[in-house]
Amino acid sequence: MRTTIESGGFAIEQWNDLTEQAATLMQALLALPANPLGLHAFVADFEAKAKNLTSASPTGGCELCRASRARPHSADCAPAASRG
Repeated sequence: MRTTIESGGFAIEQWNDLTEQAATLMQALLALPANPLGLHAFVADFEAKAKNLTSASPTGGCELCRASRARPHSADCAPAASRG
């Protein structure tokens, strides 16, 4: 995913790959006994989505990340103060 974003001309100042953490969390949630108040109460088809995430992430079929301040490389998009 990062390569795709960068090849689109964006510079990424911070990148946090959360794929493994999210997959581990989803596996733990799926292993818990049913609870009347949980993510499934707020997310439609939560169990199917969690299973898809946990099965796709180890193979690279799914990536989760938190990126910040992705911006175009172009000088036209630089802040006015940094333009010559």
